Amino acid sequence: MILGLVMVYSVVNGDFLVNFAESQAAENVLKRALKDHQIKGFSNVLIAQKVEEGLSALIQTAGLGGLRFFLFYVFNLLLYS
Repeated sequence: MILGLVMVYSVVNGDFLVNFAESQAAENVLKRALKDHQIKGFSNVLIAQKVEEGLSALIQTAGLGGLRFFLFYVFNLLLYS
């Protein structure tokens, strides 16, 4: 059981203009997973040239007070989409 709010992120590898539709689909997957598992939180998808750079940006910019930062489905979306 998860108490509080969760931040769920994923990184799509590629160019923003080319991969925007893919990022929107990935965001919908994250939102659906939160809803299906009855987890309250925020989801966001970042597009970056390299996954490592995207993860670095997410870690450095995440931090809304006491919210927890979790990385879910980061590689699953890249592998299975």
